[in-house]
Amino acid sequence: MTNELDTQQCVSVGLKPFASGATSSGNVPPYECLTRSFQLRCAERMRLGMHYGKHNWKKGAQDKNFILDRLNHAFEHLLKAMEAIDQDKIPGDDDLAAVCVNCMFAMEYQEQSGTQPCTPSL
Repeated sequence: MTNELDTQQCVSVGLKPFASGATSSGNVPPYECLTRSFQLRCAERMRLGMHYGKHNWKKGAQDKNFILDRLNHAFEHLLKAMEAIDQDKIPGDDDLAAVCVNCMFAMEYQEQSGTQPCTPSL
């Protein structure tokens, strides 16, 4: 067998081949695409809620009403962020980080409730 055929076989069964000949599950998201700024701003936003308890948000991860409240909260922050950008204002709050964190809560709800959408194929 040639390396090319090995590569084709690997891909056909969902493995990711490397130039070295090593293979790995090709099912790993490209975390390197998440910018450091994104990670830091979301973590800072999480720090703001620490006075409720480090994992307080997880208590509501299976509570649909809590999640709907978080999504409404995210939407309000999205509107504020849009207004600030439109008016070239410097916001007093990191509204975009608030949107991301509240959406993370909703994504966790979907994960735990089995209602997450299918991963789209490219």
